[in-house]
Amino acid sequence: MSGCAVIQNGLVVNTIVAEPTDTPPEGCTLVLIPDNVFVTIGFTHDGTNFIDFNGNPSIPQEIVVEEAPIEVIE
Repeated sequence: MSGCAVIQNGLVVNTIVAEPTDTPPEGCTLVLIPDNVFVTIGFTHDGTNFIDFNGNPSIPQEIVVEEAPIEVIE
């Protein structure tokens, strides 16, 4: 199972765990949400990209791990 957006009239109305081939609710389509891409209710979908509230496409979020110096306290 994967994360899918439920799309109605180009608008994300829900996010669910399903397969894109599952039967969507009437009047809706299911679109697979790519890994590391944040999508939520209210975003739009133009047929290819998810677009956030500010009109920006959702892009994969990279996980940044930084090493922090360790200070030994005696």
